[in-house]
Amino acid sequence: MMKTIHFLRGTRLSAAAVLLALLACNKTDFPDNPGGGSSDEPYFCEGKYLVLNNGAWGNNDASLGRWQDSGKTYYSGAFYGVNKQHLGDLGQDMLVYGSKVYIAVSGSKKIFVTDLDLHLLATINPDNCQPRQMVSHEGKVYATIYEGFLAEIDTTDYSLRKVAVGDYPEGVAILDGKAYVACSGGLNHPDYGKTMDVVNLENWIKFMSLNVNDNPVGVWASGTNVYVLSYGNYKYTEPDYAPAMLQVYSTSAGTVTDTGYANVSLCARYGDILYVLTDAYSEGGAKIQMHAMASNTGQGQFLPAGTNIQKAYSLSATKDYLWIGLSDYVTPGEMWVWKREAQESYARFGTLGINPQKVAELPR
Repeated sequence: MMKTIHFLRGTRLSAAAVLLALLACNKTDFPDNPGGGSSDEPYFCEGKYLVLNNGAWGNNDASLGRWQDSGKTYYSGAFYGVNKQHLGDLGQDMLVYGSKVYIAVSGSKKIFVTDLDLHLLATINPDNCQPRQMVSHEGKVYATIYEGFLAEIDTTDYSLRKVAVGDYPEGVAILDGKAYVACSGGLNHPDYGKTMDVVNLENWIKFMSLNVNDNPVGVWASGTNVYVLSYGNYKYTEPDYAPAMLQVYSTSAGTVTDTGYANVSLCARYGDILYVLTDAYSEGGAKIQMHAMASNTGQGQFLPAGTNIQKAYSLSATKDYLWIGLSDYVTPGEMWVWKREAQESYARFGTLGINPQKVAELPR
């Protein structure tokens, strides 16, 4: 049964097209222009990859599509088609955990919870605040809340509790019973945040703030290392210039050091490997380097020489693929799919939504 929870106050097709729909999809209804997509698309299929489009700020055009790798087929209106409602404004993050999918829509101040077929189970309103990024751990989902909190969501009854952290938190990672939160201070421009706050999950207390580079936005952890990506202060002139940087906090040594990658824009993690995208705005195109997290060692370039990737907007990693979202912030974006282990291009498709934000893999 679907429920809404508030906390603290809770056509016609050709014969060929019909045959394709019957072979690929379990339903034959068609959505009404979901997320800018075509109105004559089947919306529910066996593809196990979900594609979240951020949309444009204020447009209420976030969307969730579904991609089939075997047929290289994309269905743009997967969430709308199943639930007959739109996601809303700014699809920020997506997490598959157990038998459920969690979708954070920051502008609309909601976290949608669905089953693996995208049927809506619950809509969480985190105290009328903006959810940003999520991570799962031991039966809970942890979400940063832009108004200055880390939220813990119980995955059985969707109850929620919060703890205060620094201004405008973004990324979060869990390591050894502790949550590491990047406190960007993003709306305090030009005085960005410079801390990664640490919350003890057992007693739910923030007990430490680590000094990092200006404007930290992403966090990933493995072994005894916690990596934090920061965007710097955009000043570009000395002595005040703070460049974008990927740093590593060693929990054993208690130190924060630079990993040495220049012009870092995006990171994505699969297993122990962190994929580090740099030089996103260079004429030669973005580069992607692989980094072993536990040992804190570089593993070489991912992209073949001569590859020119322009307008990189997002980076996601799943078991078989690395996904590069491409966007000009105005028109519907594209997703470039690479075989992760073979390090070769596999597919490229339009997402029919603005700003492709993230890809997540369903467990089947």
